[in-house]
Amino acid sequence: MDRCSWWPVGAVAWGIDEKATALPRVPGRPERRRDRNGTTPEPQERPFGGTVRGMPRAMTEDEWRRFVMEGTHTGKLATVRKDGSPSVVPIWFVLDDEGAFVFTTGSRSGKARAMRRDPRVALVVDEERPPFSFVLVRGEVTLDDDVEAMLPWATKIGGRYMGQDQAEQLGRRNAVPGEVLVRLVPQVVIAQADLAD
Repeated sequence: MDRCSWWPVGAVAWGIDEKATALPRVPGRPERRRDRNGTTPEPQERPFGGTVRGMPRAMTEDEWRRFVMEGTHTGKLATVRKDGSPSVVPIWFVLDDEGAFVFTTGSRSGKARAMRRDPRVALVVDEERPPFSFVLVRGEVTLDDDVEAMLPWATKIGGRYMGQDQAEQLGRRNAVPGEVLVRLVPQVVIAQADLAD
């Protein structure tokens, strides 16, 4: 990839002398300037990560499973409201052994009501720092209000996001009547790594 092909028409390389004179403009090409010596300097790399040189790559199943469980990535859960409008909310989650996303929510929450009406949802987990990666899953959820089944999952989720020293306390706080255990089984997975590498 040409080092300056990402520049918009009219863009100027960083650090070029302000008194530089412009070369004749060529339609469709980035504008380049001459320095005081009359030479055209090479464009410099962007200060926030360099030029974009590659293409994103698809993650393998093992890679995307590891990625979504790294650190404390939150999920962004998309559901459809009663009036047909979209709703997106952040969630804490863990994966089960089959690769399903498991989380809890209040049984009277907007997302729980939406998932009861229509179990089809989408979920995104992304890395917000360069070189940027994301996993998008689409699938159907099941909801379970069995507190005993909920407790081990609520404990795992609490430990992941708040530390193992608080896991049991958070598990008991969240595995109570009025909460539901949600399991999202992915039917479609789009997983891209290194978007800006």
